[in-house]
Amino acid sequence: MFTWPNYAGVVNDSHFVTRDRMGRTMAFVARALKDGLTSGGKAWGVGVEEGGGSLFLDKNGTATA
Repeated sequence: MFTWPNYAGVVNDSHFVTRDRMGRTMAFVARALKDGLTSGGKAWGVGVEEGGGSLFLDKNGTATA
């Protein structure tokens, strides 16, 4: 979805809590790893929910909620 180098290998999932999407997100992350779609054998899942929160990703790849 994004071409940001520090966000590569990240699966985003909206309405995470409302729709109980932990299993869905983990399945996508596992599939990305199995199919070699990530670099370095690492993948991350970010579950977001309505309510005014945000995730800040700095130039070093450090995320802060």
